[in-house]
Amino acid sequence: MHLSVKERLVLISVLPREGDFLTLKSLRKVREALSFTEEEQRDLDFTSEGGVINWNEVNKDDPRRYPIEIPKSIHDLIVAELKQLNEQKKLTDDIFEVYEMFIEEEE
Repeated sequence: MHLSVKERLVLISVLPREGDFLTLKSLRKVREALSFTEEEQRDLDFTSEGGVINWNEVNKDDPRRYPIEIPKSIHDLIVAELKQLNEQKKLTDDIFEVYEMFIEEEE
């Protein structure tokens, strides 16, 4: 799967924080894959203000998409989490694109 900077950040926030040992082990690997390398952090020049993450405006609309491997079991957890957020009416504009990406893929 190829993801933008924003999609990577959203997925990090959406991933479940609880589960059994094997699930947590898989989630840790996916979080590491979604995280940003030192080089990416330098290039994107991340800042955080009031809990909101920003990055270099020049790169914000960067069409680059980064290849991230998400195992089927974790993909299914993400879909379940997104569906739950939708049912609870807790989707946000930031999550909307990721929701479409994962849920429309399911249909």
